[in-house]
Amino acid sequence: MKRNQYIFSSEKLEVLPEGFSSHEYGQFFLYRDENLKSFFAKNGDVEIILLGLIINPFQPEQTGQEIANLLVSFDTKQSFLKELESFSGRYVVIYKNNFDFIALTDFIAQRNIFYWFNSDKTYLFSCEKLLLDILNLEPVISDKKMTMLNDNVFSKIKQQFLLGEDEWDDRFKKLIPNYYLDLNTKKTKSLPIYHLENLSHEQLIEQSVNMLRGTIHGAIIHFDKVYQALTAGYDSRLILTASFPFKEKIQYFLFDRSTTNISNDIKIAKKLSKRLGFDFQTIKPKFVSESFKKEFDQEFVIARDLPKHQNIQYFKNNAPFNSVNITGDGGEMIRSFRSAETFSSIDKLLQSLLYKPFDYNVESLEQWISKSKNYREQYGLEIGDQFFIEVSMPKWGAKWTLEQDFSGVEELNPFSNRRLIYSILLNIELEERSGPNFKFVRELMETMTPNSTSIVFNPPTWKDRVKKIIYR
Repeated sequence: MKRNQYIFSSEKLEVLPEGFSSHEYGQFFLYRDENLKSFFAKNGDVEIILLGLIINPFQPEQTGQEIANLLVSFDTKQSFLKELESFSGRYVVIYKNNFDFIALTDFIAQRNIFYWFNSDKTYLFSCEKLLLDILNLEPVISDKKMTMLNDNVFSKIKQQFLLGEDEWDDRFKKLIPNYYLDLNTKKTKSLPIYHLENLSHEQLIEQSVNMLRGTIHGAIIHFDKVYQALTAGYDSRLILTASFPFKEKIQYFLFDRSTTNISNDIKIAKKLSKRLGFDFQTIKPKFVSESFKKEFDQEFVIARDLPKHQNIQYFKNNAPFNSVNITGDGGEMIRSFRSAETFSSIDKLLQSLLYKPFDYNVESLEQWISKSKNYREQYGLEIGDQFFIEVSMPKWGAKWTLEQDFSGVEELNPFSNRRLIYSILLNIELEERSGPNFKFVRELMETMTPNSTSIVFNPPTWKDRVKKIIYR
């Protein structure tokens, strides 16, 4: 993938893709696609590089450059990290002062930092195929990964969602949420949670509403075209209610690929549109063309082949320049999608994920459970919430956002805000957040848009009823 991508390297690269520009940064070099929003700031000994989409939900009119100018005013690593915690978006930031040289991502790592310390050389990059092509290298893929890739269930049904911190190439690691990369020591370090205030229920509701709405307002201000998908689920409806003050400026839609689940989503979306009074349309995407597939496949080490790539093709061919798609992916972080019981054994967790016990899967989960324990205990986090933040969203979620870069449409997830999510997780009891009633989420919706929960969520399809009969 080249569009919207970057490489930050200690090595000067001689051959770059068309449309890439280069910038010197001390002893490092930044190479970026001209379409990637990029902001630079310097204040005395402090320097900032900000790549991608960043929004201040408390001042959504602020531009990316204004935010970079603000962040560079913080002359210690701790003060900078605390300030950054309030920002939403899909971004990478590199911060340097007299003592520290660090890199980190948006809260749930929807813009990738892959890293490779190769002898005395350092590479940070957003797409592994991009770096391999520029360095003229072949991917190194372990037998354990190849075993999974040759499994039809994994490659076709599970959408190639790797559970480890690495991706396909064994040499590359991905920086995951709750960590930052120390470029002086070449090690990842735990990222503290700075906003640990005990908020009253009313304060938490007010802050959550302001942050969700402020993030969406930022998209309205800074993009020429705003898309927002609507399904029958909780997460897209929560984002719908947050967006309601701006409903006239958003194209609410759903891609209709004529599957059972999508048909269900469309029925609920149309009911919501009629009852709450907003425009909604379905889009019938065309089957992926051979030319699209050939071009798309060349952008990845292992390209996926999914029906929803029709959506990317549609955006690529039809969306105007400077467009953004607002997504509700990741709302499960608030709703505590997996219980602690699921994590009582690796077997139960694999069953929950519908993954086979391949060696790579078992080893990756064992490593994550061990590595994440201290952070979980330090802040009193639920293991299921932490798993969704540190594994599901940066690996499953970010895989899709990287693919969508091929379309030229940016992706904005209002849940990718560290202060927003941790304020909720640390101030609301699990029973109020989780199913079957999802009390807190429903309260947020009704606060923002009255009567928005009156239509059923995720009504069962005929497939769900058949599964219930088979497995009861």
